[in-house]
Order: sequence, then structure tokens, then C-alpha cells
Amino acid sequence: AQGHGRLLFLSTGEIYGENPSILEGFSEGDFGKIDPMNPRSCYPESKRAAETLCASYVRQYAVDAVAARLCYTYGPTVNSRADAQFLRRALAGEDVVLKSAGSQVRSYCYAADAAGALLTLLLSGASGEAYNVANRGSVASIREYAETLARLAGIREPAASEGGALAEIVE
Repeated sequence: AQGHGRLLFLSTGEIYGENPSILEGFSEGDFGKIDPMNPRSCYPESKRAAETLCASYVRQYAVDAVAARLCYTYGPTVNSRADAQFLRRALAGEDVVLKSAGSQVRSYCYAADAAGALLTLLLSGASGEAYNVANRGSVASIREYAETLARLAGIREPAASEGGALAEIVE
């Protein structure tokens, strides 16, 4: 990347781990807990390591790099995640099925808004910095999202799941 323009690293809001302050909002300076014994932790840990490498290359080699911490991005073509499955089932008049307690809280951001943020970072983000790409007005737990869909579709709200830890990984 050295000498070839700006590097935009796509990171994730998951680097914050378990952070109870998400409900009040979080900033780029916040750090949450990540359980190293949870098999799903390899994803946020790898993003943290990659962000550190970007910061190191900025300092050591003067690489122009910016990190974008994308929170949960959705759009019309997303079809493989839990929320897309919830939406398909609700539109079909079928019960929404939670495979966990649905307690994970997410900040949702529409794909077009995320694309605009990425272009802004490419043009005017400060080198060596990380930026959250999220929507403060769109924060909900997976359960809240599923319950809202069920209410809007006029179907039964999801019952508590007995899925356990493996189901949380799948979500």
C-alpha cells in the first residue's frame, strides 16, 4: 500500500465485543470484552489485530490508512443472515424462529448510508484513525427486531429459545 494512495480497511463494530454501553452509544475509543474461549471470537480478534497492523504501518512506513468499523449493514440483497430469515418468514406469514435468546444488541446501518460513509472516509478521514460506520437511531437487540417484525406481520411473537451457546455463534 505504501506509495499507492489511501488504504481503506473494512473492520467491524464487533471489535467492541461485549459492551453494555452500546445502548447509550459508543465511540471509537471504547473497548469491550471479547471472550477468547468463544469460538466466534476469532472474527473480532482478527479485526482488532488487522487494525493494529494498519496503525503500525501508518506510523512505521507512512502508509495512508483509514479503518472503517462497519456495524451491522443491511440492504435489499442481504439474504443469508438471521434478520433476513426473520423477514422472509414474517412476509410469508410464518413464525419467526429465534435460535438463541436474541440478546445481542446491534447498531443497524443501511447499505447506501454505509457506502456514503466509506466514500467520505476515503476523501477526508484522518490517516491512522478508525471510524464507526453506524446509525445511532437504529439500535436494537435481535429479539427486539424479531418481535417488531412479528407484530408488523400480524404473526405470533417468537418464544424464548433453548438454543444455548452454539445458537449464539450461528446468529
